[in-house]
Amino acid sequence: MGFAALDSRLRGNDKEEGTQMKFGIFYELQLPRPWLPGGELQLYQNALDQVELADRLGYDYAWEVEHHFLEEYSHSPAPEVFLAAASQRTKRIRLAHGARFGCDNLLTHRRRGQILLASRAICP
Repeated sequence: MGFAALDSRLRGNDKEEGTQMKFGIFYELQLPRPWLPGGELQLYQNALDQVELADRLGYDYAWEVEHHFLEEYSHSPAPEVFLAAASQRTKRIRLAHGARFGCDNLLTHRRRGQILLASRAICP
């Protein structure tokens, strides 16, 4: 296959189903020390601006993971809130969880609810 044909397929000009390459972005919302006042707010605002730009540029997906209590590594205890905010700023990009807190098999339903409630209360 020549370059022109490959370029045409990657741009979606190919009529065959499923041959178009898709692109996305993936967030863990890392915030290294030293933590400055308003640092997490700026982190979230920058990420939302990036998702909005990705939507305008034609990216296909934006993924957000859920992590708890991992300093500097990931400040994302409630990805559904981030994704809800992103949904209000985008038109076509697909929004999804990259990883989700999976304690269903480890804890009773009652305990799981207590942990999730506590994490939402103490994590911004």
